[in-house]
Amino acid sequence: MYTFFLILFVIVVILIIPLILMQSGSGAEAGMFGSDLTLGAFGAKSSEVLLKFTRGLVAVFMILAFTLGYMKVIEKKALAAQPQPTMEQGQEQGAGETAPQPEQSSPAGQPLTMPDTTPAPPGQ
Repeated sequence: MYTFFLILFVIVVILIIPLILMQSGSGAEAGMFGSDLTLGAFGAKSSEVLLKFTRGLVAVFMILAFTLGYMKVIEKKALAAQPQPTMEQGQEQGAGETAPQPEQSSPAGQPLTMPDTTPAPPGQ
């Protein structure tokens, strides 16, 4: 369900962008694509039609944004409500299994040693 709403949200966003760019601003001579294009394509009352369509898409955008956010909050709460395994439960479940042994870089039988990294005393 979340994926469906997310795809719908992306489609609405892609539709809103050109609608906003086609509209002329309040103090501007023309919109991004020019007022002649919108007048020729949609008729004389194109600004009213574009405005109504944009308002509708913005309403759908807002509803979808809140819905997607709410769905994520519910999902996180559901994950937080699940009981987490404790150390004792993990040891009981893994008691029959043996852990893989780490590879040793030294020959067998010789202990691993760390090089001496202490600084020499001053004057020596």
